[in-house]
Amino acid sequence: MPWLEKEQEKPSDNLLFIHVPRCGGTSLMKHYNVPEKSLKNKACLKKFWMKTFFRRYALLERNNFPIWTEGNAALFFIFVIGCFLLQIQDIDYRALALVMIIMSFFLFVFLTFIFVAPTI
Repeated sequence: MPWLEKEQEKPSDNLLFIHVPRCGGTSLMKHYNVPEKSLKNKACLKKFWMKTFFRRYALLERNNFPIWTEGNAALFFIFVIGCFLLQIQDIDYRALALVMIIMSFFLFVFLTFIFVAPTI
């Protein structure tokens, strides 16, 4: 894991970190402060995705099937807007409304029930 290399200015970028559940990876990550160290000297887009990953990681540590989340609230908001747009009679964006409804529903299902790692 690049952030655990000691006494080096530039850690190797070619290391692969594989997290094995229930084997102390989370404890090591917290002990060595990996989320903060992973954000050093990164571009804005990489910082955004790393923050998103660690936020979701922390969420899945607390709850196996996270239903009440900010992401699901945003997806619900998009779903409701799509439903309202679908009710407008003279709208040229009916396909957009359908895409909003379908994609928000599928993302909700995938992020809440499929892309999770429940503890067995």
